[in-house]
Amino acid sequence: MLQGQYVEIWVDALVDRHPGLTPADARPAVYAVLGLINSTPFSPRTGRVEMVRLLRGMAGAAVDAVMP
Repeated sequence: MLQGQYVEIWVDALVDRHPGLTPADARPAVYAVLGLINSTPFSPRTGRVEMVRLLRGMAGAAVDAVMP
């Protein structure tokens, strides 16, 4: 329940960022970005600061790539 509410906050933010995008189109993109963020921060291959920079850039690019 709480995770669903969290996803819907992201969906609303994405729809606000991309006028014309429907929640139905935004939702899979939100799950993809959250999957990216949640699956990689524990990688032993890079330091925390570098991982934050990398994930911030990748998540931002993924969100910006969503088009209506």
